[in-house]
Amino acid sequence: MGVLDVLGSDHQELVSYVGDLQRGLARRLELPPNVAGLQEVGFTPRHVEAVYSADTPPGGIFGAGVVDLHDRLRPAVFVIMELMTAPVEMMPSAPGAVLTSAGGAVLTPAQRLVETYRDQDSGALWGDLTLVGLPRIRNYGPVAAGAGIAIGSETCTLGTPVGPIGGLRGYLTAGHGARTINGPVLAGGVAIGTVAYSSYREQAQSGHAVPDVAVITLDTQTVEGPSGAPPITGVGLTAPNTLVSAFIHGQLRQARVWALAPELFPDSYAGWGEAILCSPISAPGDSGSPVRRDDNTSICVGHIVGGAEGYLTVVQHLQYQLDAARVALRI
Repeated sequence: MGVLDVLGSDHQELVSYVGDLQRGLARRLELPPNVAGLQEVGFTPRHVEAVYSADTPPGGIFGAGVVDLHDRLRPAVFVIMELMTAPVEMMPSAPGAVLTSAGGAVLTPAQRLVETYRDQDSGALWGDLTLVGLPRIRNYGPVAAGAGIAIGSETCTLGTPVGPIGGLRGYLTAGHGARTINGPVLAGGVAIGTVAYSSYREQAQSGHAVPDVAVITLDTQTVEGPSGAPPITGVGLTAPNTLVSAFIHGQLRQARVWALAPELFPDSYAGWGEAILCSPISAPGDSGSPVRRDDNTSICVGHIVGGAEGYLTVVQHLQYQLDAARVALRI
């Protein structure tokens, strides 16, 4: 049973037309990116990104369906909002020519794409076909290592999975980004868990080096998804002049380790224990991101705790953090 079955037999022609649209739009999964082709018909860099970015649906089109518009059911194609405006001008054979519809109106990028993906057997597009612009849609459900999180006014990144902790699944993150015990943790604006443990320099005794780590326990209803990187199965060390990598907010970043420091003091108050210094791969909000050995990305060496943008990133050794929080890897 499909969602359109609710329309019943009175709308079979409409349902059939939506099926034709779906078959035509499915071609977007088969066609390789053709940036040059879009540019030739006047697509701006912003339009091209909306069509081919990894953060958008295939071809910039979410799908086809039915929409209730002015108390009437109409066939619809749901597209990225950026494609709804700014007419597409062609690189014409005749100077000044523009791509137009049968009615003479200049086509928007969205209309141009629908024409491109239309199924050859579906005939002419319905006159009342509606294009609906949608903002980029977030997946509220799954969370994974490398996802951005917020605790109060602080932002950081979900790190290595740990636990179980009192029967709950947990993750490590940076302590300075999760300072409030029992404070709610949000991902994409949705509550996913709470802070169960936190250690950070500002709560330490002056002159001491400490672990900068917090434990996040997930709510029972929170769904975990893949991070896009191999699962972390072990803790490891890394030496100077070796490569490490981090998968942060969907991007893989690679760095070279150039120093190790049992204690590192970024200011006159307190320091980080067991620090690994590497070339810059981080920015504010990236603290808590797991860093892996580049020769074996299933082995985690630690979590980002700080840095100087453009100069270095500071990673704190994972085993030191696990011991301080009294938790173990969750594999």
